[in-house]
Order: sequence, then C-alpha cells, then structure tokens
Amino acid sequence: MAGILWTLIVFSVVYLALNIEILSKVRRAKLADIPSTLWLALIVAGAVLAAVGNVGFNVAREREKGEMASAKAMRMLRSEIVRNLGRITMLRKNVQAGLIDSASLETTAWTVVSTSGLLSQMDQQTLAEVTDAYHLLNQAEAYRSEVLGRSIGITQALGGAEVITQQMMGYLVSTLDQLEPKLQALATKPQS
Repeated sequence: MAGILWTLIVFSVVYLALNIEILSKVRRAKLADIPSTLWLALIVAGAVLAAVGNVGFNVAREREKGEMASAKAMRMLRSEIVRNLGRITMLRKNVQAGLIDSASLETTAWTVVSTSGLLSQMDQQTLAEVTDAYHLLNQAEAYRSEVLGRSIGITQALGGAEVITQQMMGYLVSTLDQLEPKLQALATKPQS
C-alpha cells in the first residue's frame, strides 16, 4: 500500500512539474512529448521510493508491535508486583513473629510474559530490572518454601533443624531486603 502511495505521489509531482510554467518563456510540456527514457527513469524512481517506503513501513510496524507487547507485559507484571509487595509485607510480619506464611509469592504473570516473547522490544534497562527482581522473587520463594517445609513433619523433629531453619529465615529476610525496593521501583515506574 505504501509503495502505491509513493508511486502516485511521484507521478503527481512529475505531472505538476511538467504542467506548471516555471518561467514565462518556457512552454508547457505535454505528456506525449516526454521521451520513453524519462518515463523509464520515473518508473525506476517510483519503484525505488516504493521499496524504501515498504521497508520503512515494515520496520516501524514491527517496532510498534514490540513496544505494544512490552507495554502489555509491564501492565500484566505491575499488578502481580503490587500483590507481591502486599505479600512481602505480611511475610515480614510473620517472620518477625517467628512464623512462616503459607501463601506463596506470585510468579504466574512472569511465567506467561517471559515465555511468550512479550519482552522482545522492552528497553534493556527495564528488562534488566524486571529480570533481576523476579530472580530475587524466585529466590525468596525458594527460601520461604524451604522454611515452611522444615517447620512441619519429620524435618522439624530432626536434630539441628532449628538452626538450619533460622539460617534459611535469615536468607529469606536478606533476600526480601533486596527485593522489596526493586519491586517498589517497578510498581511506580511510569507506564510508556
């Protein structure tokens, strides 16, 4: 479509240029008086412009598709990030009380976004921030699961389990200390 438009524009400009008197001494050229080599040159110029227009159009369209996909990915992640911030607050309160929360941190939106190609055109800085935050989120979830697993059943009765559980809770708190500011920054990052 863009190629046809470019060709029509080129022919319109040439037609107008040939039919407008530039100086009073120049007589109007008629289309029938134009030699075939000039027509061939006009056709080649139109084809070149059409090809350039098509390439530019396709590049712009792909970039816009990628930007829309990345914006959609961030919208999906933002709601999950906000929910995880709430869960982290509850998890911190429980850890301070010596308890462990059974509700896990969410990674469903991250799984969907990261495996579907929605991050293809995301700017590199935001992509690095998101992947770093979700790496820490997965790490915190692993520690939370480990502490929860050690607090019930036969593992709790084993000797030395309390020391390892306390160590895991320390790792969990340390990871949450790193994770929370990253999630807050992503949650408040302006939407593009």
